[in-house]
Amino acid sequence: TIIYTTHYMEEAERLCDTIAIIDVGKIIAKGTLNELKQISKVKDLLTIKTSELNETKNSKLKESIPTLLNGSNNVIEVECTNIGNDISAVINAIQNAGITIERIDTQVANLESIFLKLTGKQLRD
Repeated sequence: TIIYTTHYMEEAERLCDTIAIIDVGKIIAKGTLNELKQISKVKDLLTIKTSELNETKNSKLKESIPTLLNGSNNVIEVECTNIGNDISAVINAIQNAGITIERIDTQVANLESIFLKLTGKQLRD
């Protein structure tokens, strides 16, 4: 067993099998990266820039995409359990609503987003 302490979340993700998150000297969560994702309920985020999004189209999207977080200012944000599995259905729903996609950005849940959710604190360099 090797105990490795770091503030560099990417290193911890890459090097560690089991991760403990410590806040104010106490372990607040411990497990594999996938277990910590489940504990924290952090999801992947799909952000889609569209050319036009009105209230009618946004309402249609809400019916077909239950995890829709936001649909305003021509930006659609969707929480995904797994972007790779969910992206096709989301794109199909957007196209079926008659919305043109301009850009798609993905943010996969990582250890930094888990840390932020569990502690409410940003990491400091």
